[in-house]
Amino acid sequence: MTGASDHIRVTIIDARGSSPREIGAYMNITADGIDGTIGGGALEWQAIAHARQMLADQPKIWHRECQSSALGPQLGQCCGGTVKLLFEYLNAQVMAARLAPDHGIAIVPIIAGAAPQLILTRAQAKAFALPLAGILADMMAGLGDANARLVGHADLACWVEPAVVDRVPMFLYGAGHVGRAIVQIADDLGFDIHWVDILPSRFPADLPGNARAIIATDPALIARYALGGAYHLVMTHSHALDLAICAEILRKGDFDYLGVIGSMTKRARFLSQLDQLGLGDAARAHMHCPIGNDAIKGKQPKVIAISVLADLIARRQVLARNIKPSDIMARR
Repeated sequence: MTGASDHIRVTIIDARGSSPREIGAYMNITADGIDGTIGGGALEWQAIAHARQMLADQPKIWHRECQSSALGPQLGQCCGGTVKLLFEYLNAQVMAARLAPDHGIAIVPIIAGAAPQLILTRAQAKAFALPLAGILADMMAGLGDANARLVGHADLACWVEPAVVDRVPMFLYGAGHVGRAIVQIADDLGFDIHWVDILPSRFPADLPGNARAIIATDPALIARYALGGAYHLVMTHSHALDLAICAEILRKGDFDYLGVIGSMTKRARFLSQLDQLGLGDAARAHMHCPIGNDAIKGKQPKVIAISVLADLIARRQVLARNIKPSDIMARR
């Protein structure tokens, strides 16, 4: 939707107190559709109405507006905080100015009429005055807090955000019922899914935008050469193939998560077989089987998928705070 027609992007750029969504949450609004959410309720309905009025008024090419709302007194929402929204008119020309061919940073001046700037190198980042130069340089170097943020005050303020959002690579082995449910539910959750199976016929006809199919007669080879630091979910049609994939991942060692669908009985059998391969200690330390949040019960594919993704999101947030996943498990 957003690439095909003119639309308004509404972004939460500041929040004080309790708010329905975090800073950086956004939604895209056309005359007859919406994509994404800033938390629902009166705030969102008011934002949609204002965005559509902007479109009806035919905004100029670099048009932007900001609105601050007190959620309790003004909108009657129980959150009780204050949020600041950035309304930004986007069309093909503006999108081209905002999106990088590779990782970069977009600087969007809050004042209307100013074109966004795209920063692709640390040298470009250092050309700005402080404190913006320091924030940009740290973002480019991957240091400190890389989240989008509002920098400056009043008309001099800029909204600074990664032009391409980093997505966590996930290798999902198996296109059965649970695999399909995971891919469907994981849409827009920040995962870049490499979906592996042995035959094209095992995949759905229409793949979601967050997944790419990999056809492999030996999926264990995909595991051997997978991206470092990836999440791996193993749920093929064959226990023997699951074991071979796990062995390759454990030998490789460069991964952030290894989960295998199955019972405690399957775990015990796998550990015994991995002991024979000299991988038992690594498996005990790093292989999760059964997978998912054990507080969520049920064997339906979508219930399992929700359980698994809830656990992965929690682990991802822990890693982002530089806390070891083992610390989270110790507190359960």
